[in-house]
Amino acid sequence: MGKSVSQKKQGVRVRQAGSASPAKRRKSAPSKPKHLPPFKVLLHNDDVNEMGYVVQVIRRLTPLSLPEAVARMLEAHHKGSRCC
Repeated sequence: MGKSVSQKKQGVRVRQAGSASPAKRRKSAPSKPKHLPPFKVLLHNDDVNEMGYVVQVIRRLTPLSLPEAVARMLEAHHKGSRCC
């Protein structure tokens, strides 16, 4: 037994599963784009979402100011739909 223990210490190193370096894992993953591609938000009038909530969502998804977001929401409310 003493001989086998010393052979294990001097012998081959065993790598455990999942012990690969984090740098190798990151290289294989695709990188995220720095900027999102341009997109449009299409609003539809509905009876479920309140106007204030719709304005908050418009402001989160677009670079519109508060008065612009309110104007777009009201246009969708009166006409049925609106593109932001």
